[in-house]
Amino acid sequence: MSKSVAIFTYSLTGTTQHLANTIAQELETVGGGQVFEKPEQYSLVDLFKQQSTPEAAARTTSSTIARSSVIGIGGLAWYWKEPPMVRDWISQIPAHCLAGKPVFLFISAGSSAGKAFDRLEHEIALKGAYVVGTVTQVVGTSNFFMYTSKRLLISNTGFEAAHKEAHDLAEALAVWSKPSHPPVVKGPRDAVDDMVSGCKGFMMPITVDKSRCSKCLLCVKGCPANCIDVEDVGGYPRVDFAKCLACCRCMNRCPSRAIGPQGLVGTSHEFYGTFKPSQIQPGKTKEFIRPWQLLRSAIPTFVRMYPKKALIVVISLLVGLFAMMFVLKKLLF
Repeated sequence: MSKSVAIFTYSLTGTTQHLANTIAQELETVGGGQVFEKPEQYSLVDLFKQQSTPEAAARTTSSTIARSSVIGIGGLAWYWKEPPMVRDWISQIPAHCLAGKPVFLFISAGSSAGKAFDRLEHEIALKGAYVVGTVTQVVGTSNFFMYTSKRLLISNTGFEAAHKEAHDLAEALAVWSKPSHPPVVKGPRDAVDDMVSGCKGFMMPITVDKSRCSKCLLCVKGCPANCIDVEDVGGYPRVDFAKCLACCRCMNRCPSRAIGPQGLVGTSHEFYGTFKPSQIQPGKTKEFIRPWQLLRSAIPTFVRMYPKKALIVVISLLVGLFAMMFVLKKLLF
């Protein structure tokens, strides 16, 4: 009897959905098409826009998860961190819906998924489910340093590697049987991990310049994380930075450049530039940027945003330089 599969995908531009489609195709054809039914796919972006809380989203999907034999969960990774609403949604799914089931995870990222898989696996293991495998699709990035509009190396090698991983995952799921031991629960997240992995470690809080804002609310309507709402008094956008993905869509959508990182509101930088699969051709690259070009663009912005930190860095470098010169003088003379 064929097993049912439900795949839940958090995709903004279509890149992660492309990966989900690849995995679904591999599952549908593995074992001559006799192992799994055609996977049912669901958009977590649409779900989170319809349901205002993780609890409500979990209630909506619990019946689908309960009747499915295999569960797939995937999303993007922004600055080495999974979308927090996806993690919160998993934490609210009733344990009896997931317990004992095989789960696979997939992530598309510009450079690396970081510890995103570990954090998701932690939540899934707490529900008594088993993570059978993971698939990572690394497609390069167009905004490696948050505050530059330069382009980095883009190629299709990530898609090719992800396709092979998807094939291996399908074969592993086809022969999987429930282990006799309970799932291993990895260590919980901590504040340090959250700080260095994700937008909080690299980005100033998003603020709104009310003198520029026209109250068009395009930022509210376009926020995939639902972290922007409207103030009760004044009607201006208000950002809950704790839920922010650092996707920068609000900044690019704002016609009056009234929203952005503290200290950069009103700048002309283009922050958001994720490439879709159709834009990446085999063997081609997109505007390779050399390291000194990146530094030339990034350093002035860092100094402007973090003057005190920049001063500390300069002083530290000078102290280190003098210390090195002193040591060399003692050794040589």
